[in-house]
Amino acid sequence: MTSREYWAKRSEIREAKAYSNCLETTRGLVNVYRETAANIRREINDFYARFARENKLEYADAVRYLNRSEALEWKASVEDYIKEIAREKNPAVRERLMREYDARAYGARITRLESLNASIDNELSKLYARANEQFRELLGENYTDGYYRAIYDIQNRFGYSSMFATVNPKIVENALSYPWSGANFSDRLWKHKFELQNQLRETLTTGFIRGDSLQTMAKRLAERLDVSRSQALRLVITESSHIHNTAELDAYKECGFEEYEFMASLGERTCPVCGGMDGKRFKLADKQLGVNFPPLHPNCRCTTIAFDPDDDIEEFKERLEHGELNYDKWYEKYVKGRENSLEKVLDKVENELTNSGKGGIIITDKQRGKKFGKHCSDWGLDPSVSADRDKLEAIIRDMYNNPDEVRIGKFNYQADDTVFKIKGEDVLVHKSSGEFITILRGGISDAWVKNARKLET
Repeated sequence: MTSREYWAKRSEIREAKAYSNCLETTRGLVNVYRETAANIRREINDFYARFARENKLEYADAVRYLNRSEALEWKASVEDYIKEIAREKNPAVRERLMREYDARAYGARITRLESLNASIDNELSKLYARANEQFRELLGENYTDGYYRAIYDIQNRFGYSSMFATVNPKIVENALSYPWSGANFSDRLWKHKFELQNQLRETLTTGFIRGDSLQTMAKRLAERLDVSRSQALRLVITESSHIHNTAELDAYKECGFEEYEFMASLGERTCPVCGGMDGKRFKLADKQLGVNFPPLHPNCRCTTIAFDPDDDIEEFKERLEHGELNYDKWYEKYVKGRENSLEKVLDKVENELTNSGKGGIIITDKQRGKKFGKHCSDWGLDPSVSADRDKLEAIIRDMYNNPDEVRIGKFNYQADDTVFKIKGEDVLVHKSSGEFITILRGGISDAWVKNARKLET
């Protein structure tokens, strides 16, 4: 397995999960559309039953004003609709329904056709308010899941650590609200609603002018709804791709990557544009949505992989022999219950630095023997000379108390995160308790140290 094959496989798995979540939610939308279509059919049936003659309704009859009894009945239905809005528990949905409620359509004098259009508009408003709520929830979940799974896959390669920020709800909201394609998701979804609303009104008016039968009118309205449903599903899949890829890019940034590689969803239906982008690398700073960063088109399922020129697959294979956390265990340990993991890690480092002068680094006699014997020569010292061992200990304590940088990460299969004290090109490694682990001459180029620095925000 090459490095790219590893990243590509992980990326495919993450994308497939996000796509599966999307399909599961869209199946729910199909049922809601069917329910809405059935409600509209009932409205049409009632309308024809009241005003048609021999199953046909002339346009002149359709645009007649409601008489007194019809108007009173219509007013009662409007009041019921307003009460229905008031009972809506979700404030965002309730606000949207009230915003879509057009009082001008419910004036004292209203034609038969206007009353029918208003009833259909109410059904569409309820449909799209509910769809908007469900899909925003889906997209938010896809962002969170995509971000954490990308972090997890990266840490599988470079070592587990809590040195990353947890998902901030404001970041998710910004991702959902960003008008990456000229308008944000909610605006685009409601644009579909208004387009469908106008199409249904046009279908009704044209049908009445032609004198269409109830069956013909119902069939044409159903066809319009089917087209709108397909458009809405395509919008959701495209938006889900955008959110998923945005979350992964944020994970790359969080882990210190500077480049990504475009990965086309290759298959028989791969478009030439996406196929031509496959394998191309770009700086994160040069990302252009829809140009070199997916999605490039509606229904696009392309994704990206993090690129690291120093990635060493052989080192990774060696580390896998020591075991790999599955995602659920990783999430439980490094994410769940933390308000902000990065703040906690930095607080731990700050407290450790504050208390360093009280007890200092802990070095056992065994370490003074074995460890010092191994590393004295790195500093040009003789391990057989007691004074030289004291000099190495002085170097260690100086690095402990006066580092240039402090990073936290995984080291050499230690069970918990370790502290890296960096001074110049050299690195002191110790446990969060202050217990000495090792000292690395020129350790700034060590793979574990590089990974810890990479996992910095």
